[in-house]
Amino acid sequence: MIRAALPQERGASVRIVFVGDGKVKAALVRMAEGLSLDNVEFRDKVARIQVAGIARSADAFVALLEDTDLYRYGTSLNKVFDYMAEGKPLILGGRMAHNYVEEAACGLTTPPRDAEALADAIETLVELPEAERREMGERGRAYVRERQNWDLLGRRLAETLREAAGL
Repeated sequence: MIRAALPQERGASVRIVFVGDGKVKAALVRMAEGLSLDNVEFRDKVARIQVAGIARSADAFVALLEDTDLYRYGTSLNKVFDYMAEGKPLILGGRMAHNYVEEAACGLTTPPRDAEALADAIETLVELPEAERREMGERGRAYVRERQNWDLLGRRLAETLREAAGL
């Protein structure tokens, strides 16, 4: 929650919306109230089908990862691809073996659990011209369309299975 306080303290015009009922939501709500954050909104969990509608109203997305060895071996975060597919810039807070955000040049990456770096990244996005943010988002959308679509992934899986089976 301190991450949400930093843009407000710095005077950035940023509204942060949390959607869902994660296990720390109640603590985050209390913390936001204690910090008198007026730039933070909490929304209840929504059905998966409603996520795209909510996402369309966003100017950018933030995906935060824990600092764990798990991501050293690579991972495929559906949420990251969902955000990229929406065509909006993305801030990825974390370390991954394969950083799709950097590869697609569709946003910014910060170290995990680094509130100052996250606030800097938010400010950087806010200060970018709208056209540049739009181009970032479109690069993410194109990346997902070209490299993460179901047909392509299905063909790759079939090829891998054929090779493994010696066919």
